[in-house]
Parts: sequence; C-alpha cells; structure tokens
Amino acid sequence: MDGARMQQLAEEHYGYRWERLAGDLRRLQCLALFCLLLLVLLAMPVIYLLGSSLRCKQDEMSPETLPIFQKQEASPANYSESKPKIHLSAIKQNSSCANNVLPILEWTVRRNEQHSPMKYFNGFLVIPKNGYYFVYTQVTFRCPDGTCENIEYCGKKGVDVRNVMQVVSLKSPSYPAPRPIMKGESSIDNYGKWKKTIYVGGIFQLWEDDTLMVNVSNPALVGFGGEGDITYFGAFLI
Repeated sequence: MDGARMQQLAEEHYGYRWERLAGDLRRLQCLALFCLLLLVLLAMPVIYLLGSSLRCKQDEMSPETLPIFQKQEASPANYSESKPKIHLSAIKQNSSCANNVLPILEWTVRRNEQHSPMKYFNGFLVIPKNGYYFVYTQVTFRCPDGTCENIEYCGKKGVDVRNVMQVVSLKSPSYPAPRPIMKGESSIDNYGKWKKTIYVGGIFQLWEDDTLMVNVSNPALVGFGGEGDITYFGAFLI
C-alpha cells in the first residue's frame, strides 16, 4: 500500500472519530439542557410552596387578621377620623343619691386623646359615626382600709356592702331611655380589706349621637386616679 493511500485512510479514520466525538458532545449538551429544564420544572412547585408559606405568615401578622384585643394593640396610637376611639380613666366620684337609679361614673379623657372624634361629656361617651364598635369597661371596687367605715353612699356604709355591680347603658336619639347592654356583678364574700375587679366587653352596632354610660352600685367604693388605671371605660370603631 503506497503512502498516499495510507494517508487517505488515516484522514478518513480521524474524520470518523471527530464526527463521532462531535455527535457525543451534541448529545451531552442536549442531555445537560434536558436536565436543567427538568430541574427548573421540579423546583417550581417548591418555590411556589415557599412563597405561599411566606405570604401566610405575613397575613398572620397583619393587623387585619389579629383578634380584636390584639388588633387594638397593633393599631396606631392616634386614630384618624375614620377610626374613632377613646379611653377614659375614672376620677373621684361626686354622684348624688337617687332612689332606684344606679349612679353614673365620671371619667377623664387621656391627654393624647382629647382631640379624638369620639367625645366625652358629663359621664356620657358620644358616638361620632355609624358602625360596629368594641365597647369595654373595667371597674375595681375596693375596701382599702379594711373597715370601709368612712365610705358611705346613700346612707349605706361600705362595710355593709355584700354585692357590687356595674352596668353599661345605651341611650339613643330615637330611644332616649337608658337600656342596659352589658352587666357585671360580684359578691363580697370576705370581711376586712378586699378588692373586686369586674370587666365586661362586647361588639355593638351603634349609630351617630348614641351615648354610652357606666352605672355602678356604689361609686364610693370605686378605685381611681392615684391607685393606677384600675377603673376605665372605652370604645373604638372596628
């Protein structure tokens, strides 16, 4: 076999090997591309689930999904005109004695809420706009000195009290007679120094110019002022 023929065979052999190698490379590229696409397709459900989980956690922490008591804490301290609120603290009571009528507690507005659209006047909380409101009140009755001999209301001394009660009442322009909407009551089962705290709260549909008040069985036994915020009254639009 002459040299030219051998060179031709060698070139054909190397050409065949090169074409085969090029074909293998193309197949590897196709396989790599297929694996990449498969990986992306498999990762998409995982990414979707992670995103959904993150959104759920964010929703759980948003103020709109919090319970009503937590929502109050999460809301800004100063409500806008569209979100009236007020929180009142009890002051020293000067209630006059009236037969068969529970006296109305008197309150003071916190300084940072004096410009709230919800107003307080002479024992009455005035609703500024229609809506559903959460209304709450806590009244603490106490006998701080252990005898209550010097605490008297309507001729009845504190030492003789065996039952305390608070009632939240509602008046409206269409029905001016007060009607109770919430009530809390507790018995005094011990003598000497004692303290009873009664809390009530609920959601009510109220209308503009409705008024709310808190009536108690014995205002002389109500804790207030320097004893801390142990007796309070408030409402906010939901």
